[in-house]
Amino acid sequence: CFCKFNGTSRRPRLSVFCSGKQLYAVLVDDQNKKCLFCGSTLQKSMRESHDKGTCSTM
Repeated sequence: CFCKFNGTSRRPRLSVFCSGKQLYAVLVDDQNKKCLFCGSTLQKSMRESHDKGTCSTM
């Protein structure tokens, strides 16, 4: 079964990709064709919080 998911500004779609070494996440508003947030463990702030074993809020 193929399902299509659409994100809105009130309820964005979360897309997550895990490679062998990194984690990537994107919040997408499909109706307005905008990326609301993108981040990965390649970013210094996320790497530092991950190294400490804590979660950071953004």
